[in-house]
Amino acid sequence: QIEKALEDYREGRIDEAKLLERALSERERIKDRDTGKGVPEVIKDRPHAQAFYGIVLSAFKKFEIETDIINIGNISAKIEDAILPDVTKVDWASNKDLIKKMKDKVEDLLFDFAKEINVEISFDTIDFVLEYVIRTAKERFR
Repeated sequence: QIEKALEDYREGRIDEAKLLERALSERERIKDRDTGKGVPEVIKDRPHAQAFYGIVLSAFKKFEIETDIINIGNISAKIEDAILPDVTKVDWASNKDLIKKMKDKVEDLLFDFAKEINVEISFDTIDFVLEYVIRTAKERFR
């Protein structure tokens, strides 16, 4: 969001006041997220699961899949539980086999989740979640 605001400012689409407003709004959003506000109880004290929650929520919004935030919180906790054993291994982030194993686990969770809540989940949605889960894990667990 901040990057988009800076780009808009540089290209003259917004002025300094609007840039400041958007930066402050983003700061509040991040602060709320970091303190567990606005997330389901199941992940309130789980910052990594909260990051995955943001990814799954974004994917579901982007691909127009409807479910409630409690379900998304549950799948986010399961994603964290599934990958935690792998990210503790030495040099996991450069181990292609281990990353494939992590992706397979998350993909299985997503398919099971879709069946459980009775929704169709596309490969585009799964690819989106997998890409960002691995990217986020690399940032958080190096």
